[in-house]
Amino acid sequence: MPPKVDVKTLVGKMENAGRILYELIEEFEIIFSVKPELNTLEAAFHQVGTRYRLVKKQQETILDRLVDDSTDTDEELLLTARKLGDRIKADFFQTL
Repeated sequence: MPPKVDVKTLVGKMENAGRILYELIEEFEIIFSVKPELNTLEAAFHQVGTRYRLVKKQQETILDRLVDDSTDTDEELLLTARKLGDRIKADFFQTL
């Protein structure tokens, strides 16, 4: 004699499995759609890092020139370097 099967239970399990499958597909689509954005963010991160290094190098070059050409006191040099650094940072953030 075949085992007795409750059709309502089987239908419920099938609907539950279908819902779970659709949830998994939706999660996969979300993850799959985020990947290009991650690549864009990585590229932006590298670009910001490169620009930061360039700004840092410019600051060091300007500071070296100021120190070499200046006969000011240490406080005046520090103040001038800060002003130049702030100006360079402002210029940098305007280019972004």
